Amino acid sequence: MKKGFYTLFISLIALLSAAQDQQFTQFYAVPCALNPAFAGAGLQSRFATQYRNQWSGIPKAFTSYVATFDTYSNELKSGFGLVFQRDIAGAGGLSRSQFGFQYAYETRLKKNLYIRPAIQFSMGTRSVNFNNLTFYDQLIRNNAPISLETYPGQSVVYFDAGAGGLIYGPEFWAGFSAMHLNTPDESLYESQVSYLPVRYAFHGGKRFRIKGYSLKKLDHHVLVAANYLSQGK
Repeated sequence: MKKGFYTLFISLIALLSAAQDQQFTQFYAVPCALNPAFAGAGLQSRFATQYRNQWSGIPKAFTSYVATFDTYSNELKSGFGLVFQRDIAGAGGLSRSQFGFQYAYETRLKKNLYIRPAIQFSMGTRSVNFNNLTFYDQLIRNNAPISLETYPGQSVVYFDAGAGGLIYGPEFWAGFSAMHLNTPDESLYESQVSYLPVRYAFHGGKRFRIKGYSLKKLDHHVLVAANYLSQGK
């Protein structure tokens, strides 16, 4: 009976839950995942990946992946990027995958000051394997291998859109991004909705020059960076 209560409790919580994006402490390790305006911002083509295994002591807890590739075209004064993100959680393999294309245009405001407006278009999927879950009717039937429950759709596909901007010079940079502008519905139930809330990010950094006192009189620099994220409640 106690197991059945826990199953019912978790089911009710799921009806009230709200989704949220991946969160990484090292937010500048994969800058294109943070802001599409970073696409092509490097001097060369760039490939970056990031992996997180949260609560590894719990079997099949939360696992996140992200991989990006970006490059810059001098002729078009534009940056192009590709972003792949995936989350997997729980025994049922509740997952969200998203593949996006980024475009950023770079223009010079004045000497050593540039601005980069950008957009991102993505296709996303959310899915779960109900066959790997245990339902209340299985518990009261002596752990029956098959549930009598009727399942909703096991996957959904949605379109996603985002935008961002970046302004930078030799000693500083500042940017913002707003992802999921169309708040896509990723609910697996046709009778319910589960909108992915807009994610806002504000970030920037400053490079401080420290005069060198070594034999070669080399200068050193200290980089300070910060990021603020807000998404839903």
